[in-house]
Amino acid sequence: MSWFGDLYPDIPPDFPPTLQIRMGVTYRVTFLENAPRLVTGGHRRRTAVINVEYKDKPRSLYVGSNVDLARQVRKIELEHETLEGLAVDITKIKKKGRSWIYKVEVIEE
Repeated sequence: MSWFGDLYPDIPPDFPPTLQIRMGVTYRVTFLENAPRLVTGGHRRRTAVINVEYKDKPRSLYVGSNVDLARQVRKIELEHETLEGLAVDITKIKKKGRSWIYKVEVIEE
């Protein structure tokens, strides 16, 4: 096992770089997997991550790091039965207390 595997045993080493979502910027991403995977992230906390494509490059979207984003992704997953292949626009719109509020819309093409 490599040093990465020893340090982060629950995070697959093939995960692409993280997509950082900034306030007020809209990101159009396409989901590359059926559903998020559970991993152990920083501080040994469980979170959900899904691989997406952003500007023709693979990225990791940590949806479990924010309750509002996770709820909206779950709602889309239930409506469409799978996330794979769906294009969505994600915008971080405001902060409410300690949590961020997101706007997530499916792009019908």
